[in-house]
Amino acid sequence: MITLVPPGVLVQPDNGRPALVWSFPDGVRALSTAVVGGGLGPCRWVVNVEVDDQYHRDPVAHVAELAGAWGLTGPGAGLLTAAVVAESAAGTDRGVECVATVGLSHPAYAAASASAGAWTPGTINTVCWVPVGLSDGALVNAVVTATEAKAQALADAGVRGTGTPSDAIVVCCPEGGGEPYGGPRSLWGQRIANAVHQATSAGAQRWLIANTVTNRESGAFGLGLHHVQLAIPPGGEEPARAFYVGVLGMTEVPKPPVLAARGGVWVRADRLEIHLGVEDDFRPARKAHPGIAVADLDGLAARVAAAGVDVRWDGDFPGYRRCYVSDSFGNRLEFLSPDGSR
Repeated sequence: MITLVPPGVLVQPDNGRPALVWSFPDGVRALSTAVVGGGLGPCRWVVNVEVDDQYHRDPVAHVAELAGAWGLTGPGAGLLTAAVVAESAAGTDRGVECVATVGLSHPAYAAASASAGAWTPGTINTVCWVPVGLSDGALVNAVVTATEAKAQALADAGVRGTGTPSDAIVVCCPEGGGEPYGGPRSLWGQRIANAVHQATSAGAQRWLIANTVTNRESGAFGLGLHHVQLAIPPGGEEPARAFYVGVLGMTEVPKPPVLAARGGVWVRADRLEIHLGVEDDFRPARKAHPGIAVADLDGLAARVAAAGVDVRWDGDFPGYRRCYVSDSFGNRLEFLSPDGSR
C-alpha cells in the first residue's frame, strides 16, 4: 500500500541538511511542476530537498547526485525549498494524502506587476497521492485544483499572496488512469482540495507563528514583537514555572546575570518570549493581555484544562477562534487561531 504520510527523511551527504523522500514501486505515474523531472510520466521517487536561501547550484545536477547517493533509480521528481522540511504538514481525505512544506518569506500574487521581485527559494512545495488512476486530463485538473486549494488556504491565513514565485507540486497516482475528473467538485478532486487545504493551512500557521515579522504590511521602521512583559508577585517564580513551563510547555530562558538579581522568569516557545517580572505592588492584568497565535488551539486548550485551569471560549472575534486563560496569578492570556472564514 502506497502512503505519503509520514515521508522518509534522509540527510544530504554534502551539507547535512534533511530531505523528504518518497519511493514508489513500478506502476505509479505523476504530473508535476518540479524543477527536476517535471511533466507527465512514470514516477519511482519524489524528493523535497531543503536548501539554503542563497541557493545557486545547478538543481538538475544536485538532485541527480542526491538520487545516486540514496539509491533512487528510474524517473522521479526533485523539489527544492528553503523552508524547514522537518516542519512539513500533512492533510488527508478518504484515501488522498498530501504533504506540504510551507515557506512564506517571499509571498506573491500570481498576477503581479513587472516590478515584482525575482525568483527566491522560499517556496511552498506540495506532494499528493491519489489512490485511483487519473486520466491525463484529470491529472491536469488535479494540479489546478490543488493550486486553488493552496491559494484558498493562504487567503484564510491572511497571507498577502497566492503562493511564492517558486512553488511546485507533484500529483501521483496509479497508472492505468480511468478516472476522468479532477476538478474541485468531482469525487477525487474535492478530496485533493481538502487534503491540500489542510496541509497548507497547518504549514502556513506554523510558519506565521514561528516568524515574528510576517508577510503582512508593516510600518516604516520594520517593527516586530520581541517579547511580552507580565508581572508576578515577589516569590512567584515557582508558580510561574509551574504554569508557563509545566502547563503551557514553554522553556525557561536564562536571564542575563545583571537582570537575574531582580528575580522573575523568562520563558520561550518557538518565537514567543514572555518575561515575567517581579512587581512589589503586584496586581494581575485582568483586562490587558497578550494575544498569542496558536497552531493547535484545541490541543493547547485541552492540555490547559487537563491541568485544572479554566478555559473560557469567546466567539466574538470574526475570523478567529479564541479562548482566555488566567495564569497562576490571574494575568489574562488570549490564545487564538484563524477559523478559515476569512
